[in-house]
Amino acid sequence: MKPILNADPRLLAALALALVLALALPDAAWAQGQIQTATTWTVTNIARPLISVGVVAIGALALLFRISWGFVIPFVIGGLLIANYQAVAGLFGGV
Repeated sequence: MKPILNADPRLLAALALALVLALALPDAAWAQGQIQTATTWTVTNIARPLISVGVVAIGALALLFRISWGFVIPFVIGGLLIANYQAVAGLFGGV
């Protein structure tokens, strides 16, 4: 094994780059807070209104036409997963 001072310059450059990147990366807790904020915003402003529109649309279709349960069941399951994303993530050790 060579001493570190006689190491390949590319290896030293890679180690220096890895050190700089490790020091420049944000704290993991800060990054988790950013992800949580983005997830909450997405669920609140996009997913829940879409679920509401879907519920109204399926209700109107069920009232006016004969509707297949094969169409309704995936929508209900998806809506429940999105509405309860924190509980589902908690089952996997997240949020």
